[in-house]
Amino acid sequence: MKKIILFLSILFCAFLQSFSQENYNWTVIDSVAKTKTVLYNDTKIFIAKTWESGKAVTQIDDKESGHILIKGIAKVPAKVMGSVSFYILYSYIIDFKFKDNKYKFVLNEVAYDSYISTDSLWSGYLKLPTKKENPLKLYDNLMAELQRIVDLYISDIKKENKNTDNW
Repeated sequence: MKKIILFLSILFCAFLQSFSQENYNWTVIDSVAKTKTVLYNDTKIFIAKTWESGKAVTQIDDKESGHILIKGIAKVPAKVMGSVSFYILYSYIIDFKFKDNKYKFVLNEVAYDSYISTDSLWSGYLKLPTKKENPLKLYDNLMAELQRIVDLYISDIKKENKNTDNW
């Protein structure tokens, strides 16, 4: 039985890995009335608000050249028998670049990373989704989460800075 579960786990992971090899790439280049320094600072605030530890996800942080690169993890819930039994983890890279009045946001290198079981009885074994929980649906959930990050960044970066705090 353990061999069957292990085989199915490996097969499912290979299936997820094949999906993650597709070249998903979100690129946004836009103009905004902000200096390179303001864009850099606003992006640092966005990173701190969006990820639990901005320092942990930041791989490159170069204020002078206007470049920040982060590596994040998206956690997608998978349901078996109507409740979340495990989370599939996907890694991704976001590359932020800035010039005066212009920014570039690139989210890519989306790849299957691992999984986390929420059921201690099956801890260490990947539970496969039932026919009701289509693996393609899990990937749709991942794409929706990544699109949410893109949309949040665009919204945040376009907000006008209203620093009226004169303390």
